[in-house]
Amino acid sequence: MLFNPTSEIAMELEVRTVADEIKSWIEEAALNTGSNVSVVTDAKAQELTTLINERYVFGLPGWWWAQLKKPCSKFDRNVVRLSQILPSLESEIYLIPEYPNHEGPIFKISARDVEAVLNDCPLFEYNLLGDEGGWLISESHHDVIYLCKSDDGLTNSL
Repeated sequence: MLFNPTSEIAMELEVRTVADEIKSWIEEAALNTGSNVSVVTDAKAQELTTLINERYVFGLPGWWWAQLKKPCSKFDRNVVRLSQILPSLESEIYLIPEYPNHEGPIFKISARDVEAVLNDCPLFEYNLLGDEGGWLISESHHDVIYLCKSDDGLTNSL
């Protein structure tokens, strides 16, 4: 028997992307931890992605951490907690999961809450951008966390 994509069974199947999965993990983790997490608009997401590509990375790499152009500090995620690396816990920051082609939702979250939310999720690579674009944290699948600070003194009101 041939598979009929318009059959009732096929119509009930939900096609989920990597971005859908990660979004559901973050939303569930926010509920579990009592954290306030919001999705930024598509226009804001494009602005943030452009800023990172212009300020922090060479070219258009699949993983931003693989082509960082700023001097960065490196940390072993098994030894150092994220809250020890974040430049400040007193601001809102952007949580940017690594998606194929960097296409997926970007989240705004309190720096104080981001570690609890990430710890409540299955592992995935992510980036964190300071609320004014003055620093970028990237976590790699090699258990390395990179902290890059803008050395040009520029900040953007994001």
